[in-house]
Amino acid sequence: PTPNDFTVVDNLNRVGFRFKAPIRDRYNTYIAKFDWMVDADNRHQLFWRGNLQNDNAKSLPQFPGEPPNSQALNNSKGYAIGWNAMLRPNLISVTRYGLTRQGVENTGIQTASAVTFRNITPRYGLTTGLTQILPVHHASQDFTWTRGAHNVQFGGTLRWIRNSRLSFQNSFHGAFTNVSWLRGTGADLRTNIRDMASTSFVAYYDAMLATLGIVTQATASYNYDIQGNVLPVGAPTRRKFAAEEFEMYAQDTWRVNRALTVSAGLRYSLTPPIYEANGVQISSDQSIGEWFNKRGGLADQGRSQLEA
Repeated sequence: PTPNDFTVVDNLNRVGFRFKAPIRDRYNTYIAKFDWMVDADNRHQLFWRGNLQNDNAKSLPQFPGEPPNSQALNNSKGYAIGWNAMLRPNLISVTRYGLTRQGVENTGIQTASAVTFRNITPRYGLTTGLTQILPVHHASQDFTWTRGAHNVQFGGTLRWIRNSRLSFQNSFHGAFTNVSWLRGTGADLRTNIRDMASTSFVAYYDAMLATLGIVTQATASYNYDIQGNVLPVGAPTRRKFAAEEFEMYAQDTWRVNRALTVSAGLRYSLTPPIYEANGVQISSDQSIGEWFNKRGGLADQGRSQLEA
């Protein structure tokens, strides 16, 4: 399009362009909750609570009349189920299960590798997509037992966490008219120009290189499957990370007398490291301790770490 903004850059080699781009965003949230008193004595109570997001936020188009460069989508959802039960007059059970599923996506419109001019807006949008689905399952069981002066509580928690990612962020090659990659960073382009102000050098170099169409820099992105095969250009990378966490506890609140209460408890938590669930993960063939000790020994001998 014809430039229309002369308030930016140098107005000689580069000029700006402004346009109106109305954006309509949608943010909807739905929440529901149900409670049920199972028996007339209220010894058993059940509830269900749910939440659903339905969000759609669009970004600007690259130029007038074109689709948005990206959209931020969110359809996260979750629900929780609870059961409170008085099993005996002195024994109360609290059971919970919940699922929180975060689902977010930033869409993109790039479909092929591209060459771009440095410091000039690309003609077409080069946005790439990223989708993440993260379900978290959470189950817990707690008991409260009262006997005489003792109030004993015990229970546990289980959590299953998954993170599935679908990414196009490194799925395309890219090339650029980068004057810094020329000999002398482009100084040869002004050999016969004697009266140019030094503050205009960079803008002149960029414009001249774009005019000549010299592509000086290229970045290639290669992705591989688990067998080591190169994925086609434009194919997304898929990863699934996982974690499981476990906790259990027991505690006692002992009312010794009206003026003294003693509380004591024990909690055990197990949180193993996050891992890649589909085997797309590498690990060292030696322990960190072995790696560290070997380099410490070489340092004591004044020898190079490259010998390790």
